[in-house]
Amino acid sequence: MNSFTAEHRSPYFFLGLFLVCLFAARTDGLDNRHATAERWGSPAPVLLDLSLAGPLRGLASDFDVLTVFSIYHAASQEQKSRGSTELWPVMAAYLQRAQEMDPRFFDVYRLSGALLAYDAKMPHLAVQLLQRGAEQLEDNWELPFIAGFLAYDQLKDNSLAYSLMKEAALRPGTPPLTVHLAARFLAKDEGNSAGIAFLQTMIELMPEGYHAGLKQRISELQGSQQ
Repeated sequence: MNSFTAEHRSPYFFLGLFLVCLFAARTDGLDNRHATAERWGSPAPVLLDLSLAGPLRGLASDFDVLTVFSIYHAASQEQKSRGSTELWPVMAAYLQRAQEMDPRFFDVYRLSGALLAYDAKMPHLAVQLLQRGAEQLEDNWELPFIAGFLAYDQLKDNSLAYSLMKEAALRPGTPPLTVHLAARFLAKDEGNSAGIAFLQTMIELMPEGYHAGLKQRISELQGSQQ
């Protein structure tokens, strides 16, 4: 006889029911609406999401990131066809919610550093989220380093860039190449070659299909060198 009896099934049944309801609530009506900001709307109030998620905060954050992927693709298509889109702030809201639900979710910060800064043109928010991630993941050198690069490349704030890159260089496990690149970024006579090198590295880290904003910035830097 199967040892997985009815009393053992109950918790899994309710867990499955919760996940189905959560997914349905977040995707209700997506197939019947146009690709506008109203298609997704704003995330639910964080306290409501926290109460619904309970101990499954990480899973709720996963759902937010899946929504980010959907919004990104819709926004990219709308940007190409219309020349503009209202979806970037919506995507940003879901990235912020994913970070609030699971502050140690590394992928949220990697997506923020690329998609928010270069596709959505929201570098201030990207740097803020990366700084929050650096506070949560104290042994990770990538987050303060990416934040430092964005401060240098997008915010034109060399003081903040220096502070963040110095923090990255002092963290355990930081590769020597990182320290070398940090020095190059902040050298006034270096030109754009260091920035191009870093953006190419980010392209290698990001999944294919999420490179458009990074490649656009590389083209801009290469054009200014000519």
